[in-house]
Amino acid sequence: MYVSSKISLSEGRFMTTLSSANRLGYRYIAMMDILGFRDALQRYPILEIVENVARSFSATKHFECSVSTSVKPGIRQTSWTGTIKHRSALFSDTIIVWTSNITDPELGRDRAIKLTFLKNIADFIFQSFVCGVPIRVGVAFGQCYIHKSANIFIGQPIVDAHLVEMAQEWVGGALHPNCSPAEMFSWGRLASPVVEYQIPVKEGFELSLGYALDWTEVPREHVMFRRRGIKPEEFGYPIYADEMLNHAFKRYTQGVLSESVREKYRNAEIFTQIQMEEKALYCLRHDRDLLKQMEKNKGENRIAPQSPTITPGR
Repeated sequence: MYVSSKISLSEGRFMTTLSSANRLGYRYIAMMDILGFRDALQRYPILEIVENVARSFSATKHFECSVSTSVKPGIRQTSWTGTIKHRSALFSDTIIVWTSNITDPELGRDRAIKLTFLKNIADFIFQSFVCGVPIRVGVAFGQCYIHKSANIFIGQPIVDAHLVEMAQEWVGGALHPNCSPAEMFSWGRLASPVVEYQIPVKEGFELSLGYALDWTEVPREHVMFRRRGIKPEEFGYPIYADEMLNHAFKRYTQGVLSESVREKYRNAEIFTQIQMEEKALYCLRHDRDLLKQMEKNKGENRIAPQSPTITPGR
C-alpha cells in the first residue's frame, strides 16, 4: 500500500528536475498490449520478435503532422495551425503513447491534438495488425506526470487506459468514459476515428465500453481507390489494404488456436466488416449525391462543388 512520506532528499537537484514544467498536465494516454507475446517467445527466436516489435514501434515515432483546423462559431478560438507531435515508450510487450498537455479540449489546438492522436492510434492498430503484431489499446484522459528520461509515468489515466486495454476481448481499441467520446461525433461520420460500438469485454470486468477506435480507415480508402481505378502501387502498397486485412485475418487464424484466441480474432473481424460495410455505403451515397449535384450545376452553368481530396500514401 502506498504511504505518503515527508522525508526530504539530500539531493535537491533531483526534485528540481522532477518538478520541471510540462511534465505534470492533462493528457490523452494510450496503453497498448501486443497480443500473443508470451506464446511468440516460446515459438520464435527472440531476435525475430525484436525485429517485428521494433518495426511496429518505430511507426509511433512518426506520430507528427502539420494540422490546420477550425471549430464551430461561438468558441473562443476558431482556428489553429501548427505541428503536433505525440510521444511514446516501449517496455517488452507494452507500448504507451501520450499527447502534450491539454489546457482546454474545446480550443482549436487541443481539439486538433485529440483528433490526430486518436486517428494515429487507430491507424497504428491496422498497420501493426497487417505487419504481424496484433495489438489491443485502451485510451483514457486525465492528469498525469510523465518524465520519460527518468522513466516515471504516474497518473490515473495511465491506470484507466491499462484497465480498458485488459478488459477487451478482441484486437482493437476502446475509449474510457473520461475521454468524453460521445462529443467526438460532432466531427462528422467519416472524420471521427471513434464509433459507437458495444465492445466485447472479458468475464470478470465490470467496465461497460461503448466507444471503439475505427481502424478500418486505410482499407476503406483503398476500396475507394480501387473503385476509382487507382492502383495500390501508386501510393506504395503491393496490394490494396483491404486485401492485406483479409490476408492477415486468415494468417492469424490458421493452425491450432485456443477458443479464447479464436474469439478475439472473430470479434475483431466482425467489427471490421461492419465498419467497412457501413462507411463504404455512406461514401457510395455521398459520391452519388456529389455526381448528381455536379450534373445539376453543369446544367445551370454553375461551378460544381469539389470532391473531397483523398491523399495517397496510406
